[in-house]
Amino acid sequence: MGLTHPRRLYPAPLRREVVVMAWPTDGSESCTVIAADAFAGFVDPDDRPWECVILRAVFNPDECVSDPELRHYDSRSEVTRYPADLLWVPGTITDAAAWFAEHEPEPDECDYLDRIFIVRHDGKDLYLPVRPSLAAAMADQDRAGTTS
Repeated sequence: MGLTHPRRLYPAPLRREVVVMAWPTDGSESCTVIAADAFAGFVDPDDRPWECVILRAVFNPDECVSDPELRHYDSRSEVTRYPADLLWVPGTITDAAAWFAEHEPEPDECDYLDRIFIVRHDGKDLYLPVRPSLAAAMADQDRAGTTS
C-alpha cells in the first residue's frame, strides 16, 4: 500500500545556489554574500583589496530561504545549518569572476537531514564537526584523540 497523499514524509531537498562570499582583507567589515550570477564581470576595487570564495549554498533571500549561518562558513568544519560546498578557493574578486565565467557552475538540490559528521575529542579539547571525507584527509597530528 503506497502513499496516495501528495505530502512528503520528510522535508523536500533544498535548492543550493552558486554564491560569492567576499570580505575586505583589512578586516574593516564583515563578509558580503551575493548570488554569483550577479557577480560576473566584477573587478577588484582600487581603494582596498578584497578576498572571496565561491560556494554552492542555500541562499535565496527573495524567498526568505537562506542559511542563517552562511556568513560563518568554514571550509574545514561544518558550521552552517545546510550543506555548503566550496567551489573555488580564496582569491581576488577579479580571479573569482574569471573562474565563474569560465566554469559556469550550476545550482543543485541537497538533502539536509541525516548528514554524517565526525567530532573529535582529544583530552580537554572538543573540535567542530567535519565531514568524513575531510577527516580522512587530515594529517596524522590532526587525527589524534577519539571520534564519535
